[in-house]
Amino acid sequence: MTVPRNIPWRMLVMATLVIVGVLLAGWQIKGFMTRNPQIPQEIKALQESQPDLVGVLLPTPRELKPFTLTDHEERAFTLDQLKGQWTFLFFGYTHCPDVCPVSMGALAEVWTLLQSTSNGLKNVRGVFVSVDPDRDTLPHLKEYVGYFHPDFLGVTGTHETIRGFAKQLGAYYSLPEKKEGSDSSEQTISHTSVFFLLDPEGRFAAMFQPQMHMPARVAELFVKIRQFYGEKP
Repeated sequence: MTVPRNIPWRMLVMATLVIVGVLLAGWQIKGFMTRNPQIPQEIKALQESQPDLVGVLLPTPRELKPFTLTDHEERAFTLDQLKGQWTFLFFGYTHCPDVCPVSMGALAEVWTLLQSTSNGLKNVRGVFVSVDPDRDTLPHLKEYVGYFHPDFLGVTGTHETIRGFAKQLGAYYSLPEKKEGSDSSEQTISHTSVFFLLDPEGRFAAMFQPQMHMPARVAELFVKIRQFYGEKP
């Protein structure tokens, strides 16, 4: 990997993404609470029992609708594949110059830290969802995620299925407008930089901001979430 030369520009992009991520997270929570008036009481209960999880753990896990994507081994990746284990999801693309490699590197560090915990990586999986199916072929996805950790899984699909899946989680991304004669290999995609956590029932349970939660903090909070779910250490 090359060292970024235009540091001020990249820092501005990172700062902008942090702000956008925080605003999107707040918008998600506000909308969820509006649709579920009983949530404030559940947040209060969470504040009393696990104050560290407020703002990370959803007061009520969100059910997901069926979907079908494809993993880098050319297998169907569906809602059923999410059940029976915890899943960390990150939406991005392999040509991303900074946010994606930094975030996936952070997730790999979370994996290293979790290995030293009592439950280790039992029933835990990391999934990279490409929002750039035109450039991210399955072999390229496999190579990309394998660079960060051999157990990470890369998945993608059609633009329609990816968009539908991302929408369920509130993940934002914006594809650039295709211009005739432009070099598509240099096109960048703005996207949400969030680790989405799905519980063993395949429900959206929590989310972490990589720019705000360092790997050690993500690992620590994940252990607390497992305990909150009643899993024995």
